[in-house]
Amino acid sequence: MDAPISSWSGWSYTEAMGAFRSAFVVALSLTACSPPVLSIDAAVIDASVVDAAVVDASAPIDAFVAMDAGSGRFCAEVALTPWELTAGTWSHDYGPRGVSGSVLGLTTRGGVLYVAGGFTHAGPLPASNVARWTASEGWSALGGGVPSAAGTIAVAPDGTVYAADFNSNLVEMPALVRRFSGGVWTVIGTSDRDVEALAIDADGTLLVGGLFSFIDGAALPGLARWDGAWAPVAHDGFDVAAITVDEHGLCIGGRDLGATGYVECRGTSGDPWTRMPITTPPGRDNPNPVDAIVHDSLGRVVVGGALYYGTDVHIGGTLRWNGAAWDMLSPGLDQSSRGAEVTGLARGSADRIYAVGRIESIGRFGTSGNLGFHVARWGSERWDGFGGVQGNLTGGYERYAVVSDGTSLFVGGTIDEAFLWNSFHTHRLRGVARFDESEWSALAHPGANEHGPGVVGAITARGSCAPLIAGNFEFVEDARVARVARVEADASLTAVSAATGFDTYYEGPYALAIDDDGTIYAGGAGAIFDRLGVSITAPLARRTGGEWEPFGSFADPRARVTTLAIGVDGSLYVGGSFTNTVDAEQSHLMRWDGAVWSAVGARAERLPVTTMHVDGADLYVAETTSGGGARISRWNGSAWSVTGAPFATGAVRALATWHHQLVAAGTSLVGASAVAIYDGTTWNALLPLGGASTEVLAMAALGDELVVSAIDRPAISPYLFVRYTATGWSEVASIDGWVSALAFTADGLLVGGRFGVVDNTAAWGLALLRHP
Repeated sequence: MDAPISSWSGWSYTEAMGAFRSAFVVALSLTACSPPVLSIDAAVIDASVVDAAVVDASAPIDAFVAMDAGSGRFCAEVALTPWELTAGTWSHDYGPRGVSGSVLGLTTRGGVLYVAGGFTHAGPLPASNVARWTASEGWSALGGGVPSAAGTIAVAPDGTVYAADFNSNLVEMPALVRRFSGGVWTVIGTSDRDVEALAIDADGTLLVGGLFSFIDGAALPGLARWDGAWAPVAHDGFDVAAITVDEHGLCIGGRDLGATGYVECRGTSGDPWTRMPITTPPGRDNPNPVDAIVHDSLGRVVVGGALYYGTDVHIGGTLRWNGAAWDMLSPGLDQSSRGAEVTGLARGSADRIYAVGRIESIGRFGTSGNLGFHVARWGSERWDGFGGVQGNLTGGYERYAVVSDGTSLFVGGTIDEAFLWNSFHTHRLRGVARFDESEWSALAHPGANEHGPGVVGAITARGSCAPLIAGNFEFVEDARVARVARVEADASLTAVSAATGFDTYYEGPYALAIDDDGTIYAGGAGAIFDRLGVSITAPLARRTGGEWEPFGSFADPRARVTTLAIGVDGSLYVGGSFTNTVDAEQSHLMRWDGAVWSAVGARAERLPVTTMHVDGADLYVAETTSGGGARISRWNGSAWSVTGAPFATGAVRALATWHHQLVAAGTSLVGASAVAIYDGTTWNALLPLGGASTEVLAMAALGDELVVSAIDRPAISPYLFVRYTATGWSEVASIDGWVSALAFTADGLLVGGRFGVVDNTAAWGLALLRHP
């Protein structure tokens, strides 16, 4: 089904910056590419499939077409057998390498990485907000986990794990501190406000810092210790947002009462605190908070936060104590919109220090030319932007964590890929990434087949050809697929073309179609197709065997192709919002018969088209009326007719045939119902699905099953994934995000969208309900 336009609107900051970064990398990498020279041993050609008379022995066979069509060149018809969806099982093949959500806290102990955040799965395994990972064993849960997002985590020498609730700081809320020992989590304390930091002191006791004044009713302002009972730790500061304990002693930092940040350190023997205040520079309204602390190789204190100490109040992020005063680690870090904020620091190998947080560049953004996406590296008295991490996820937290085990660096946050500038290697992952000083890698689970794409907006399936998906994903695992991928029989996702794809300024094609001969079509909105580094603007593309090429003539710079359909005669129908200045009859809807473009009959009104559906020899087209409603028109090959009365309000996003009746779905079609069925004369509501705020995003039908996905935005659980049968509506599966594409295939029901878990199965943007 086609991806709804409404589901792709409203980019976040990370999406916009991700597009900028990815476009830069793609443009450089493609200039070095060359189309592959393909050859196939003539002995492998099955003469019963390929007509020998048309095979030119001197010409290479197109291997891409062979892969598209499977056995033979053509997409052979495959009859799908209806089945009961409740008998299906969800595939574990499309989860992320990493966790199913955001990572907020990291720590290591004895070669084990401990992860805290907001997630339900670690690799393919259920894990509620806390998990552990090792290179040999992969992921494992920590008992039953904790019930809410965990913002920080610490591990004692005896293996006891501590975690504290994460609060967004938008409201003052209590935070629970929990202890994991003997396979069970127990609450050991409840603070009146946020807990910002956990650490293990030199004697093995737990240190807790935050914005709180009380824990379990006892006065413990900002800093406390727990060794079976709570006790205060005297200090001269106020809020404690960062704690570090190492061979140099104990340091704490945060925000003081007097509009200033501060750091206090004392030696390992319990020496008095040494106070290092950080004053607020002129021109800034807020004090300098301290969010992270680390010692460099010489034992000097380095702090991170929203720190600006020089004359340029726009750059900063980190400071270093010289024994008497603070110096900025020049030239500082920057984020274009509001200045950098470093939320984590770690000392790596070779005396390097790594900073993570809201970082875009080394020095002032736009002038230095040295970019660092959420990660920067300090060494040889200079910052280095070597690559970074980025996220196109929504609903997460713009907070990043970092820890080093002495060999590898681990970076966590709301991320979905990690990359290097110099090699253009990009690794698709989620939540947490590992860096070994030369390359990034994902925290995979041994034996797990994890390769979800992230965000899928369109799916198409035709006969024996492998299904295709499109969306906001440039890479799958470590391979570039450029926003369109083939779903192979072994559940792997492979690139459709070797050297061309869709530019990352756009979220991928809105619509896909496969012709009988394996030709693939993709439609979008001003999409850019990169061919060896050359950008070509076109809303419609075709891949006949090798690479993508612009297709059709669209003089309208605002042209938007939102829906594609293949007719029973093999014609391609293209619908959307576009005007044709040469032939007005082709505006918003046109037909390609394999040789020429033409209008689809004589339409009384040339209205924008939102979706189409082919049922036998009939083409049904959903149009947006000038009065703000919608109507369904039918083309029978020779004449147009209107199917029922137009809908006075709402929009049609999907069409399907169910039990020989046409079904339309969208927004407020019949009364408040978002789904309507046509009885041959009148449109009738399929209640109780829908309300004034419900929008259907995708629909598919097979046998007795009519599957619908929708969003009901004001609801607490707004994502609807339901089915309609003779007995009425019921849930297909619980899901933590929206579904924007559905298709029945030979393997089952293929589901695409922006989600991470389906029925307690990790599924990163793509899921398969296998038929029994």
